[in-house]
Amino acid sequence: MLRYQYVSTPTHGNRISVVAFGPEQPSTKPPVYFIHPINLRKEFWFDVIRELALDRVCYAVDSAGHGESSDSADYGIEVWVRDHVEVIQALGLAKVHLVGGSLGGAIILGIAAELPERALSTASFGSPLKPDQGDGDSDAPDLISMLAAGDRDAVFHDVALAATGPDAATDIVDTVWYLTNTHPLDQLRLIWAKTITSDARRWAPDVKCPALVATGEFDATCTPAMGRLLAEAVRGSFVEMPGLGHLPALEDPSATLALLGPHLAAAEA
Repeated sequence: MLRYQYVSTPTHGNRISVVAFGPEQPSTKPPVYFIHPINLRKEFWFDVIRELALDRVCYAVDSAGHGESSDSADYGIEVWVRDHVEVIQALGLAKVHLVGGSLGGAIILGIAAELPERALSTASFGSPLKPDQGDGDSDAPDLISMLAAGDRDAVFHDVALAATGPDAATDIVDTVWYLTNTHPLDQLRLIWAKTITSDARRWAPDVKCPALVATGEFDATCTPAMGRLLAEAVRGSFVEMPGLGHLPALEDPSATLALLGPHLAAAEA
């Protein structure tokens, strides 16, 4: 089953693109709601979803300013959290697992805190609570300066290369580059400016569901030390993924599923 739809969010007036995958027959398993890393789009999760969607419904969603969703009058983690909360409510998801990559993994903490009666679990891959929190060794790109100084395609290919582990295949790097945000540059500048000042710490104490945090060994954007801080804040478990960079779901979908499957099952037990 494959279904596309748009959901309008009342608070910020955004038009959010949602794709649902699932078995042809109704499933009793709770659905999973996926949020992509910043500056990418919902297709980022498709390698993982194609396995999980064999026996449960999975939703992949473009945050405002990304993919097929509309640009927003404003951006920031509070805006994205509110949009996704309203999408989940509009979809009628009474119980749901939340999965996010990079900033998406911080956004889901806000959702879990705002919808504690619906959130069954969270799983954050390559995610910080706050981009500059921790040991100070994050090497997140200065995207605004890079875009001002260079060709857009060349900049995003360099970013894709830096986001993946040292052994990432060329086709993986190219896929990251292909999935990079195509919205206008003025929107990208606004999005990145709000991304680097995002702070999910206020939601962490209110996350009551089981939480998994996983970070690639070679993640220079959200280092393993930053991942551990997130896991501690939400009283969750932390896993360092050997050989991988910032984007485990694309770099090694099998390793990502090997963590995600048991996590979902344990939360449902």
